[in-house]
Amino acid sequence: MLGELLLLLSLALECARAVDYPGGWQPDAQRCVDICTHASPSPTCPTRDPACLAKKQQPGDYDFLLLEQLFLPQFCRDLLAGVDLTISHRNVNRYPYGIVCEPSKAGLWPNYNAGFPACCNVSDAIRNRPFDALGFAAEDTELLREMDEVWVDPTQPSSFHTLCELYNHEFQKHGLCYGADGGDDFDFRAREYFRATMRAAAVNREATAAINGWASASSARTTLAEVTALYTTRVQVLCSAVAPIDGRNGGAGNSLAAIHVCFSKPAPSLRSAAF
Repeated sequence: MLGELLLLLSLALECARAVDYPGGWQPDAQRCVDICTHASPSPTCPTRDPACLAKKQQPGDYDFLLLEQLFLPQFCRDLLAGVDLTISHRNVNRYPYGIVCEPSKAGLWPNYNAGFPACCNVSDAIRNRPFDALGFAAEDTELLREMDEVWVDPTQPSSFHTLCELYNHEFQKHGLCYGADGGDDFDFRAREYFRATMRAAAVNREATAAINGWASASSARTTLAEVTALYTTRVQVLCSAVAPIDGRNGGAGNSLAAIHVCFSKPAPSLRSAAF
């Protein structure tokens, strides 16, 4: 009896430490949670650069685009340790108490030269809101199938579940900043942003395939020089400092976590065919 009480207490303490980032489906499973309800009206400017601080987080007002591609094996290992690099999931906690991957991500982010916008509103009258996930699933089956092949949330069993877990997170936080052109057709804007992200990821498909090949090796190891040599432009390589729960690397971090690739800002007239 005492052992059972101690186990229940331990589970309660672990659950209390869990992190729940905003997102996912509403309780009725018909709509996505609005992740921008409490978003800051000001951009993130780490160096307090005056030009960045003066920005109003308006759609299409940014300096360049950044594509982040997550290395899924390390993302899953970090998630087991209770760290979510995407800050988009719920019940983020150490294994076995938190959400885990089903090892089976990418996001295209408008950036300022010294910071970045998030959760842009179309205008003072048209506020940021989720896209229609159920309508998208019914009307854009081919696009959703393509997204399921290369834009994966490994915590979810299907691309349908991912609609509100990942895709809406990226659309609300970054997609409307990519471009809204003053309209309130959020579903059209979501499709435009998703297609742009897919095209950007396809630019370096050979590099992605090479890294996936390394990951599938029985002893997966690489170097910074080998990774950067795969790209024709300079890239930023992120390594995880999270100590793996299985003790690999001698219990230390320093494993490939993500790669950042930058793109020039497309002209508004070319946005639907950029990259």
